[in-house]
Amino acid sequence: GAIAHELGTPLNSVLGYTQLLANADISEEARRRLKIIESQVQRMAEIIKHYLSRTRGAPHTYRPINLNELVLETLVQLEIRFQQSHVHVMTKLAESLPVLNADAAALQRVLINLLNNALDAMETGGTIIVTTTLAEPPENLQRGIVVEVTDTGAGIPAELLPKVLISL
Repeated sequence: GAIAHELGTPLNSVLGYTQLLANADISEEARRRLKIIESQVQRMAEIIKHYLSRTRGAPHTYRPINLNELVLETLVQLEIRFQQSHVHVMTKLAESLPVLNADAAALQRVLINLLNNALDAMETGGTIIVTTTLAEPPENLQRGIVVEVTDTGAGIPAELLPKVLISL
């Protein structure tokens, strides 16, 4: 709790100054970059809240989300890292996905971890493809949405693949 408080105060200060700068007379490119900084600071604050709530046993916060929008927002947040790593990102996002009732922050953390792992697997650049699809369920189950992150890196050894399947 003390750490969350100690980090939260400077994050709020950074957020406030970022918002002030965004209202200044600046170029659209600078404004776009400030929006990315603002969203990342807000994400850090959410991560701190998440870990604080876990120590207190609080439940997840579920709300309706558009998964494709969450994917695109996440890709924007990692845009600089993709450029620095010489990685090209492609998306294949299914049209007309149903709204998903989920913990957006938790889902975004999973996406960021998958994308960071993909980046780490490609030392000299490459391609990442993020795909969303509507999956037909096995008998007596609900339809699901699949998010797939593939890359041109070395790959995961076959014996480890069953351990990395994530189902939310």
